Amino acid sequence: MTKFQSLILIVIILISVLIFKASNQDIIKVAQTENFEANISVVVSNPWIGQKISSEFGQSVNLEQSQEIISEPVQEEINELVLQSEEQSEEQPEEQIEQQSEGDYSQSENIVVNSPQPIIHSHIASVKYLDNNLDFFELNISNRWPIASLTKLMTAVIVAENGNLDNKIIINKDGFKFETNGSAGGLSSGESFTVEDLIKVMLITSSNDAAVALAEAINPEFVGLMNQKATKLKMTETNFYDPTGLSYRNQSTVNDLAKLINYIYYIHPQIFEITRQKEVEILELNSRTTRKLTNINKLAGGTYFIGGKTGYIDAADENLISLFAKHGRLILITVLGSKSRFADTETLLELVAKP
Repeated sequence: MTKFQSLILIVIILISVLIFKASNQDIIKVAQTENFEANISVVVSNPWIGQKISSEFGQSVNLEQSQEIISEPVQEEINELVLQSEEQSEEQPEEQIEQQSEGDYSQSENIVVNSPQPIIHSHIASVKYLDNNLDFFELNISNRWPIASLTKLMTAVIVAENGNLDNKIIINKDGFKFETNGSAGGLSSGESFTVEDLIKVMLITSSNDAAVALAEAINPEFVGLMNQKATKLKMTETNFYDPTGLSYRNQSTVNDLAKLINYIYYIHPQIFEITRQKEVEILELNSRTTRKLTNINKLAGGTYFIGGKTGYIDAADENLISLFAKHGRLILITVLGSKSRFADTETLLELVAKP
């Protein structure tokens, strides 16, 4: 090969290297544009879960696998965004939560988890062993959230501790002081039921009418009793503003709700005995006719299901708290701000393998 030919070959090689480097820079720019200009949604921190970030458009990048294709400056930017996301999740100020409560809670994120890679669509989620308070899975658990009709679990506790189950209550919707949207439970003014049957209506159909009828018959300061009980149970991040959960100001956290569930399980198991049934019957006392109510909770009657409660308002999206007995353990699963609460709960239950 002549010197001229060698020189040409060297020039060709240099041009090829420059083109290759330019191409890589384009790839990096595309990665930045498509995946990292959007807000970082969630970082799951668990020793057995690989770190992943996802944009609001559903794209995701595995940080462990991205080291080979992303330049060091870009990687440092990603790590900073992840750190900011974790700090915002853990240290969200209360005033910011109040502002969010007035806004739209309908947006949710896809949570991508490694091994065995379940996908859930909840803003907040937790899998906890209730018997030893061990957290198995956590997602944004320090965030407060509107709990909607999960509120009715505390309503049931206060009624159980302050009312007589055999007492009769006459429904008078025109006299209700609290708001009661909807007609769940099918109650009408003038009808009469026992306290026990109204508890069933409230928990099985999530009837706001039943919740308000119970609260106003038991004590004029019923909501005050709810907050006093929360204080006694050390639910320090919980506030109640009505007995139904219709107000977005009814807020709590995963850990506070776990304290309530623990109390119900050991002190008022009859509440869960109601919520685990697919159907119940109640008696309207004036006509002496019975009615059959179907549980709106799709998990009711399931093999492992012990009890729980659904909840929904526009400000909260779908909420669900569920207690299971599986593999000899008490497993509490909470999903808040979900797009598919029953599917998310079943997905998380599958994470709990036989020990």
